[in-house]
Amino acid sequence: MIEMLRKLTVDQWDVLVRDYPLKVGTPAEQRAMLGVFVVASLALCFNEYVTVELWRLLPLELKVASDDWKYVRKLGWCVGSTFGYIVPTALYARWAFGMSPRDLGLRLDGFIQHLPLYIFFFGLVAPFLVFFSSDDHFQRMYPLCKQAHHSWTHLIVWEFSYGVQFIGVEFFFRGFLLFVVARFLGPYAIPVMVLPYCMLHFQKPGMESIGAIIAGMALGVVALRTKSILAGVGIHTAVAWSMDFLSLYQKGFIEQLMDS
Repeated sequence: MIEMLRKLTVDQWDVLVRDYPLKVGTPAEQRAMLGVFVVASLALCFNEYVTVELWRLLPLELKVASDDWKYVRKLGWCVGSTFGYIVPTALYARWAFGMSPRDLGLRLDGFIQHLPLYIFFFGLVAPFLVFFSSDDHFQRMYPLCKQAHHSWTHLIVWEFSYGVQFIGVEFFFRGFLLFVVARFLGPYAIPVMVLPYCMLHFQKPGMESIGAIIAGMALGVVALRTKSILAGVGIHTAVAWSMDFLSLYQKGFIEQLMDS
């Protein structure tokens, strides 16, 4: 058991130290790196303050006529968040470093090869999800969209949008903040990335914020080792969907939908 933990942690870190050496960079590259953190900070501000208000851009009559304006607002957040995380970061990485989305981990190779390992990781997390699903704080927080149980259409559209949003989240944290910064800081880009990732969970249950530190470190190692962010997308989406489903099940909404 100890040997296995060593292979999954210390040995993986040693490989990353070898594959991603520290680099000082030229003065121009150092200025470009400063831009990385400025762009990242602006993207985080956009996703915190702007995306939740995008629903206001809808025609007034549509907003007034809709009884599900809170639902529409959540969908707007998913769309805005996805673009807000991907577009500015992808454009800056291309302009400043000549890096394509593929260079930032948006690739299939490296993902399919290790798919059984990702399923194993989710299997480790699943029992904890079931255990904490009855917690009051968990029940108040999830599902993230409180109107998702109104109908099967509401639920399917919401979960699809919610899942797509994680492409943006992973591209930002395990793509842009990881692969660009690793060019200079090597694997120490992982804890740099984990810091804002953990803070993103502060409004959620405390155990989830702590879990974000562990998950962020693990997914960072996986992304750098496989050069793909798709493992993070898949695991993140599976966990989020499971949390929504467990909360809806605990509240009896799944049974209501089955009877409708």
